[in-house]
Amino acid sequence: MADVASLTGVPGRLAIVGPTGSGKTSLVTRAVRDGLLRGVAVVSADAFAVYRGLEITAWAPGDDDRAGIDYHLLGTVDVAEEVSLAWFLGALSVIEAERAGGGVLLVGGTSLWVRSAVNGLAPPPQAPGLRRWLEARATDPHGVAALVSLLRVVDPAAASGIDGPNARRVVRALEVALASGGARSVAGEALRATAPARYVQIGLRRGEAALRRAIEARVEAQLAAGWLAEIERIGPIASRTARQAIGVRELTEVIEGRRTLAEARAAIVRRTWRLVRRQRAWLERDPRIRWADSVDEALSAIAGAVEEAA
Repeated sequence: MADVASLTGVPGRLAIVGPTGSGKTSLVTRAVRDGLLRGVAVVSADAFAVYRGLEITAWAPGDDDRAGIDYHLLGTVDVAEEVSLAWFLGALSVIEAERAGGGVLLVGGTSLWVRSAVNGLAPPPQAPGLRRWLEARATDPHGVAALVSLLRVVDPAAASGIDGPNARRVVRALEVALASGGARSVAGEALRATAPARYVQIGLRRGEAALRRAIEARVEAQLAAGWLAEIERIGPIASRTARQAIGVRELTEVIEGRRTLAEARAAIVRRTWRLVRRQRAWLERDPRIRWADSVDEALSAIAGAVEEAA
């Protein structure tokens, strides 16, 4: 068996990418347990799976999936704390340094986090005062819409990479662009899909009908696993970042008696499908990804990548 540490480019760096519901966790489990990838640190690039207490919401790998696999950045941060791209890149750099003689398998996830890691983006600057000013204007939908319009003017590359009207990410992108006088971006050249890649990317995709079925089955499984109770526990203390996760708002409204569980389930499925469509569009613009249409095909692609570097 080959070792992921022998991969070309930056030694030992491989990324598994794909939209929600494509089967990334199953692929990682088989690749590691079947011995295809040995001695590898598996790093989650999911902005919500990083939280303790948000396991069902993020549908993070459970104990069975994690057994015998060296996972990192799962359940690492208290749900009351904020996380950011800068936090993730800092944590990843520590793991990469610690694993200099071994492999790192990035699994994602949050589009901006994955692309930033693959392209080697340095954490952008921070301006807390400006950020608070922007946050005050993002407290209602009209304010968010105005900020999105501004972002499209000052940093269209960053605006195109944001999944929907995500107030937190819009504020952060504007903070970077405005604080640097337009000289820096959370996207820009560093996120080009033609830039040199620090990770070999294997993409896992499924047909539209299969993805829709997977999403519906996942939501049912989450509800059966106690999703409503999880939201009830974390609701009073969840950070602004944690509250952005799909399902938090919808199930909070159920708890508060503002919608039925059936209505919330349907809304979650719709919102997840919109996310999947954006993820697919983002990933399909990256010609560096080696695509596979099944877990077995993806395993072959991983084996091929390792074989090329042997």
